[in-house]
Amino acid sequence: MDNSCFRGKTLDDVMRQLIGELLKNGTQVTASRGDTLEFQGILLEIENPRARYSRTETKGKPFSGLGELCWYLAKNNNLDFIQYYLSGYKDEADGSVIKGGYGPRLFKWKRGNQVSLIIETLRQRPTSRQAVIQIFDANDLIKKNKSVPCTSTLQFLVRGGKLNMITSMRSTIPSPIRR
Repeated sequence: MDNSCFRGKTLDDVMRQLIGELLKNGTQVTASRGDTLEFQGILLEIENPRARYSRTETKGKPFSGLGELCWYLAKNNNLDFIQYYLSGYKDEADGSVIKGGYGPRLFKWKRGNQVSLIIETLRQRPTSRQAVIQIFDANDLIKKNKSVPCTSTLQFLVRGGKLNMITSMRSTIPSPIRR
């Protein structure tokens, strides 16, 4: 099977396809946190952009996704903010901080707010290919923090009157197949 593209109406539809195929045909790799199965260079396409929230991936609490979103929007990477919603973050903390937390990387990046910058870029130049948010940073290779972002970049493109997002991930482990 060509496992380079998985399409579905909802995130859960796409994840079911992906996980099934990964369990059958994934390449086993021994990584820093143990054995994993992987595909390289795949595309997940969600046909209904409003169906991007997983109804099966709760990470332990019914509102964990909402709690994580609020944590990002608070521009915060403190453990005490997110621990109620996602207790597993305690294993990722350097003291009381999740150094790989996305909030500060999105909104307090070295020279400013990356979200505001891409919004302004697309307002001024709607066909720009430069509306890219960087989350993973070269410093993550140097510093030995417990938490390293799984998301590398988010690229935003306005095409056909719609906003598209391309996410580049260096790693991710869906909860249903965590070992």
